[in-house]
Amino acid sequence: MTETIADKVAELFDNDGQRFNLDDGRTIHAVVVGDFGAVVDRSGGFVDSPVAYRFPDGSAIVVHGDAWDIEGDEPFTWTGD
Repeated sequence: MTETIADKVAELFDNDGQRFNLDDGRTIHAVVVGDFGAVVDRSGGFVDSPVAYRFPDGSAIVVHGDAWDIEGDEPFTWTGD
């Protein structure tokens, strides 16, 4: 199985869907946008709406509330792994 960009990001954050900062202080937003070229895709106009960070390889990280996960089979869902 080929490792996706979303898999690599998850590994950087210890596969902990409640970890949003690296030891060097960078946030998940800064890493996915700045280092991996993700495009921000918002599900709705509300503050608590899910946000998907879509990577050039088609994978994505979805942030919803105080947690994140690799995107599942449908947009703005989680794999739940």
